[in-house]
Amino acid sequence: MPTNREKTHKKHHLHRLPLLLSTASSSFAGSATWLASPATGDWNTASNWAPATVPNGSSDTATFGFSNTTGVSTAGNTEANGIVFNAGASAFTITATPTLTLTISGTGITNNSGITQNFVTAVNGAGNVGEIVFTNSATAGSLTAFTNNGSAVSGFGGGALSFNSTSTAGNGTFTNNGGVVSGAGGGTTIFFFSSTAGNGTRRSIRLPWDQCD
Repeated sequence: MPTNREKTHKKHHLHRLPLLLSTASSSFAGSATWLASPATGDWNTASNWAPATVPNGSSDTATFGFSNTTGVSTAGNTEANGIVFNAGASAFTITATPTLTLTISGTGITNNSGITQNFVTAVNGAGNVGEIVFTNSATAGSLTAFTNNGSAVSGFGGGALSFNSTSTAGNGTFTNNGGVVSGAGGGTTIFFFSSTAGNGTRRSIRLPWDQCD
């Protein structure tokens, strides 16, 4: 039978465990800048950022400058307060991978690069889609282009972009591609609550199979 001293030691150890787990978890999230020569295009790999941490939290900012890897995709559900493209930044394409959501929940996108920065909601052959969500007062910024891909599977919808709370489309350009087979849904851009389209430009692409009717 455990002694009173052993019981006390075990109780103290259990009390410390949540704190240790919390400290370990938080060390993997924070504001960071995409490297000039990252090993991969995976947003969720810490070694692709400086400092070596993944911007994935409501107070985190992801910053992009010059880089030889400009195709960036998510490998997990990801949140950022803001995304900043510095002056002289390369032209990036940031993709929300099928089944995953990229949430922009604070400042939104700040584009100081002087060139268009691209965002894509991707789809796959299983009917899964990626989503980009703006919330709170986040803005889609200027010189930004969003492409919501249409589904390749009949009965399934395409990639989705949504604005929530008081977020705004800013001066972005939004393209909703049609489904690529009969019965497949196109990409969507949706506004909820008090969100606004701002000065954004929306384009819808006809379904290829419609053009053959």
